Amino acid sequence: MEIRGRKLSDEIENTAALKPLIPLLKMMDGLDAGSQDYHEEDDLLEHTLMVYDETKKLLDSESEDVDRDIPLLMALSHDIGKLMTQDKQNDALHDVFGSRMIEFIYTKTTVDREIVDALQHGCEQHLRIKTIAGWAGSTMNPKNIIDTVQYYDSEQVSITDITRLAVADARGREPTQEVDVETIRRRLEMATEVVETVDHDYVLDKRDSSMEDYEDSAIHQMLVQDRVELLKEKMEEEDE
Repeated sequence: MEIRGRKLSDEIENTAALKPLIPLLKMMDGLDAGSQDYHEEDDLLEHTLMVYDETKKLLDSESEDVDRDIPLLMALSHDIGKLMTQDKQNDALHDVFGSRMIEFIYTKTTVDREIVDALQHGCEQHLRIKTIAGWAGSTMNPKNIIDTVQYYDSEQVSITDITRLAVADARGREPTQEVDVETIRRRLEMATEVVETVDHDYVLDKRDSSMEDYEDSAIHQMLVQDRVELLKEKMEEEDE
C-alpha cells in the first residue's frame, strides 16, 4: 500500500482500515488543496501527507502509549471530502462530504465501528477546535467548548484525537505556527467535567417545579445555559 513511494502499511497495523483509503489518496494527486490563503502545498495529497507526518510527530512527543492507528487514519482521511468540492462553491462543505464518503466506503467492510466513527468525526470536526480556540486556550468561547464536548460525549469519540488532528492540520498548513495544545485540552477536559456535573436534575432543582411543564427543547436550552455559566466561572477562576 504505497503512496508516492511511501509504504503506509509499515506504519499502520490495521491494513483492513487503511485499504479503502488508498484509492482516494491516489485521486488526491494533482488536485487543489484549497484556498491559497491557507494552503501553499502543491496539491491535496501533499497537504494530507504533511498532516499525516505532523500527526506522527505529535504521537511521538506524547508520554503516554497510545493507539497510533486511529490518529494516523484520521490524518489520511480528514480532507477526502475535497475530492467532491473541487468546484470551490462547495469547499466549505468538504467536512460533510468527507463524513458521508467514509460511511459509504466502509459500509460493506468488517472494520470496527469505533474506527469508522472516528474517521467520520475527523472529517466533520477537524476545523471546529481550531475555530473555537484561535490557538490561544484562554480565548476559547465557553458556549462553543460546551457544544463541542456535548457532541463528542454523545458520540463517544476521543476529544484528544480530534484536538491532535486539528493541531496537525494547522501545522500542515504552517509548520511554525505556535499552538497551545495543553491549554486547549485542559479547557475541553474542564468542559467535560461540567457536562457530567450539570444534568437535567440539576436544572429542574434549580428552577421552580413549573419546569416540568416545559418542552424538552426548553429544558435542553436551559441545561446548556447552566453548563456555559459554570464553565465561565471555572475558566475565570483558572485565569486569576
